[in-house]
Amino acid sequence: SKQRTEKREPGTAASREQEFDQKDTPGPRIADAGTYEAAERLWEEATRRHDKVLSDYAAYELDPAALLRYPAITDVTVETTQNFHLALDDATALRTDRYPGTRSRADAYQQSVAALRRAWIACEAYGKKVGSGYLEPGDQEDLDTALKLYRHAASSTTPAEQATYYGRVRDIVTSMADRGGLRPPEAAVEELKAVTRRAIEAGEPTH
Repeated sequence: SKQRTEKREPGTAASREQEFDQKDTPGPRIADAGTYEAAERLWEEATRRHDKVLSDYAAYELDPAALLRYPAITDVTVETTQNFHLALDDATALRTDRYPGTRSRADAYQQSVAALRRAWIACEAYGKKVGSGYLEPGDQEDLDTALKLYRHAASSTTPAEQATYYGRVRDIVTSMADRGGLRPPEAAVEELKAVTRRAIEAGEPTH
């Protein structure tokens, strides 16, 4: 079977990292800050950047359409996604509720967030480039079908029709997950179940 952990496409992650360097430079290091207050401000900025990455990634976890279009972004068998999660673990381990007691710890956290942001840019860039193309052909077809059904459901104004379409998407995704063709985040599967349930409830007669 096709190797699921993919090598990075030449130019994809690198070009996004160059864009990061040009448009969103990390700025001065905490280790070089002239005062305690300056170091603390840089640490606070690092926490905001960390939170932004978490928010950006969560948007993919919680959006079934994103899962169907860009499954690699949340597929932990893909190399760039693995690297992102490793960087996320590192940043999470170094994060504290308030500015740490030592500047070296604060600087280590700041640098881990910079690495996390680069890993996220590479992860998202590769995921958007490859789409579902890294999956087996049959799985690609199933995912394409699921995406079309999801779009039909989203554009429908009839709850019963929406429930049918969403239910079919849910069944395709769970079937693929069960056989190992897709590794969706649990949050995405739960959201699919939730939209199906809401459509069913909307179509039920009121008493």
